[in-house]
Amino acid sequence: MRDLYLQGNDALIYKVVNNYLTACDAVFWSVATDESFITRTIGVQALLDLLRLTVVGAVENKDISVDYFIKVLAPAGNIDFSDVKFKNASGSGRSIIARSIKDAIGLT
Repeated sequence: MRDLYLQGNDALIYKVVNNYLTACDAVFWSVATDESFITRTIGVQALLDLLRLTVVGAVENKDISVDYFIKVLAPAGNIDFSDVKFKNASGSGRSIIARSIKDAIGLT
């Protein structure tokens, strides 16, 4: 993403971020319970941490579509972020959420 920023490619950055967040909504937020930490600040921060990792493959594959990001994130869609292990509203909670998603989607 830094390269896109340095190139002044704001339209592409916007499209990538918008498509990624749309995929996050489809995979995580729209099905989350009220108790889920994926919809809280630490969950959103964890997903934004993962954006930096997933965007590399998207740009390399020249596929920044919502479907691409859904396909990447879908293996983590069954994680229950209301589970007690995610109920830590701090930096460590953010790390636990990000690590769980990374493990599920094979980014470890």
